[in-house]
Order: sequence, then C-alpha cells, then structure tokens
Amino acid sequence: MNANTRDELLVRLDERTLAIKEKVDSNSDKLDQHNGDIQALKQWQAKLTGAFCILAAVVVFFQAEIAEAVTHVFGG
Repeated sequence: MNANTRDELLVRLDERTLAIKEKVDSNSDKLDQHNGDIQALKQWQAKLTGAFCILAAVVVFFQAEIAEAVTHVFGG
C-alpha cells in the first residue's frame, strides 16, 4: 500500500465516521424520549409492586377474618 492509497482510505474512513456520528446525534433525541418512558414505567412498576405487597400483608394478617366473612356470606 502506497501513501496515496493510504491517504485515500483514511479520508473515506473519516467520512464514514462523520456519517455515523451524525446518525447517532440525530437519534439521541429519540433515545432520550425512550429513556424517559422507561423510567416512568419503572416507577409505575415499583408503585404497583409496593401496593401488592401491602395488600398481601393485609390479607395474610386478616386471613382468618376474611375466611369467616366469606363463609358467612356464601354459607357453608
């Protein structure tokens, strides 16, 4: 490979690198939006998980009373 061919390849590589950088920069707004959506979903998931844990604890704590109420309502 001579110096001329090497320089030509380096110029092509620089052009491709710049093109890739422009594509990444143009998609960064979309990525930011998706990251925000994912964070909102994670927060919603954490709230639901906490609510179900509290509900499960209440059900376990009042299990006998709930069973008695169900028996009374449906007869048995």
